[in-house]
Amino acid sequence: MLPRTLNYFFLSAFALLAIGCGDQLFDKIAFKPAQKLAPDADICRYFRGGQNCQDIQFEELFFQSSEPQIMLQALFFPHPQSQKLIIYFHGNGGHIYHRVSHALKLSKIANVFVMSYRGYGKSSGVPSVLGIERDAITALEYAHRQLGFATTQTYIYGRSLGSAVAIAALADRVQAHEYAGVVLVSPFYSGRRMAAERGLAWVPGLGNPLNSAFKVRYLKMPALFIHGTEDRIIPFEQGHDLYQLYPADKKTFKAVRGIGHNGLSRAVGDAYWKWIEALVAARDLS
Repeated sequence: MLPRTLNYFFLSAFALLAIGCGDQLFDKIAFKPAQKLAPDADICRYFRGGQNCQDIQFEELFFQSSEPQIMLQALFFPHPQSQKLIIYFHGNGGHIYHRVSHALKLSKIANVFVMSYRGYGKSSGVPSVLGIERDAITALEYAHRQLGFATTQTYIYGRSLGSAVAIAALADRVQAHEYAGVVLVSPFYSGRRMAAERGLAWVPGLGNPLNSAFKVRYLKMPALFIHGTEDRIIPFEQGHDLYQLYPADKKTFKAVRGIGHNGLSRAVGDAYWKWIEALVAARDLS
């Protein structure tokens, strides 16, 4: 007797395969946004560690995706003494309010812009591979044109799913080489390899969505990779193999021993943020 979740998965899979929709199946099972946020949802309840929301400067932004009917939500945390920007592409589960604590840590290093993919948080629409990649490209354009940050002063931070989104968005840009640096936390090699990890390589018509292994060849900026050696969601080997493919000379891989997919920053402590600060400051990451 299959567990209920597996029964649901296989019924969904066969229904989609019957009409030859491998990529639609990937979209259906890949994205796990939290319950949609209400338009008046209060960010202040997500501040932790005794931080007073009223004492922290941030701005909630809304902008149009490449499709007129899709409006995207973002949070901007300014750093008055910095001309640099970190664009944060988050992981699969939850929404951007769940990333407030990380955004605040990063905002001590530079300005921070956290975008919510379609279907996540207060952003409208339904998530899909092509959709979230378009959203990320739109976010880069918004950061440069509306917020006024130069590509040469911009760093990209992508975690888990966000690592593939970051790579795809950068690979799409002609001036990708101008970006100052990229941080890839728990990145995966490709959608097909992730499917194979879960026994789904047999899916007809799947293609290879979120193929970071192919797109990463277009990235030339300095890079910092961080991955837990005991990651059971995105195996450590995938991140390390992607690092091996990364074409730039200035790249560093930080293996966090004994830690899984979640809790990397907690396990490493202040050193985690110092690794990122060193990249932004163009210092030696060792």
